[in-house]
Parts: sequence; C-alpha cells; structure tokens
Amino acid sequence: MPPAEQKSLSHAVYFTLKEQTPESRDRLVAACHQYLTDHPGTIHFSVGGRATDYDRPVNDQEFDVALVLVFASQADHDRYQVADRHQQFIAEQKENWAEVVFSMRWSKFVCLSNCFPRPAHSRRCVTRLPMGPMLCTQASLATACESAKTSSTNLT
Repeated sequence: MPPAEQKSLSHAVYFTLKEQTPESRDRLVAACHQYLTDHPGTIHFSVGGRATDYDRPVNDQEFDVALVLVFASQADHDRYQVADRHQQFIAEQKENWAEVVFSMRWSKFVCLSNCFPRPAHSRRCVTRLPMGPMLCTQASLATACESAKTSSTNLT
C-alpha cells in the first residue's frame, strides 16, 4: 500500500530582518509560533533561522528566518491569509522586516510511518525526519498517519 498522500499547498516565507541579531531572529520565530500555528487546514508548520554553517554557493544567504506552512487546500490557505491571528502577526512584526520573499507550490504531502502522537494533552504529533523533528497538526494528519503506520514508506 502506498503512503498516505494528498495534494496540498506549500507556503514558504523568507524574512530578512532590519536588525540581524540572534535576539531578533528568536523574537520572530517566537511570534511565528504564537500567531501562525494551529490554523484550520494547516498540515505542517516549521520555522527557524538560516543554517549559517551551511555557507555553500548553492545556499541562499539572503534571509534570516524561514517559515514553511503546508495547507490541505487552497481554501485553507486563503482562510489563513485573512485570519485575525495572521493579520495581528503582520501588524506587530512588519516594522522589523527589511524584505519578505514568498514561494507557493503545489505538492503532495506524505505522512511518514514514523509519525507518532505526543502526550494526550497535545494536539500535535512529531514527525521525525533526517533533518530533525517537525510539528504536524494531529487533527489534519490523524488519518494519514494511521494509514502510513500500516504501509511501507520510502522517499525515492
């Protein structure tokens, strides 16, 4: 049986900050966690500072923080764009941005078989990938994760 898949919309945002300090990056990452998590239809959320130790010619060095959200559908993305918490994030953070670059792509989101639930009080599961854990909203992935547990999954 193939892994559980669905066509989804990936929304990547690359922030260049006016004040390029570790503290500024940490504040933006914290604000992303506060305002941009747990929106309806979000099946993946990840945010973090640029991996500065990967200074290779092929790596983009022109941003400070990257945010990636994957939505189950275009309608979910469109609702997110006008959501009060998203608008509050923009209003509170935009003065800190020197530049913001967006990338949108259609993709198939695959829940790997090593997705496992967190404690009962949490609404998230953690998907462990080679590059580290990523948070997935459990409500959106429950069916996909359950299906993936009983299937063999490979990424090739």
